Amino acid sequence: MSVALYMDEHVPRIITRALRQLDVDVLTTQEDGRARTRELVLLDRVQEVSRVVVTQDTDFHAIAAQRQQEYQTFAVIIFAPQNNSANGLYINDLTLIALADDTPRYASRVQFLPL
Repeated sequence: MSVALYMDEHVPRIITRALRQLDVDVLTTQEDGRARTRELVLLDRVQEVSRVVVTQDTDFHAIAAQRQQEYQTFAVIIFAPQNNSANGLYINDLTLIALADDTPRYASRVQFLPL
């Protein structure tokens, strides 16, 4: 079993397409009917569907910090800074994460890309 990813609407589609070509399980906010959903609500949704959120939205940092301060669990957040020249690195790193099969190790944390 692999780690299932959930792409925030800010992540370039080229990354999602490339991951799918590599057989990575990816769901986008648009496919889930959650486009323009507030980050707080979206993070709860990601946890509900047992996925790891991939985002380029810095608002997720504040939410993660708040939840950590309050000892609340949350879905793993993978933050990939906006940098079109790094898309290839992001695809490689996300593939490694997805195939790692160790979601529990990542619980309630933020992982920054590139690795």
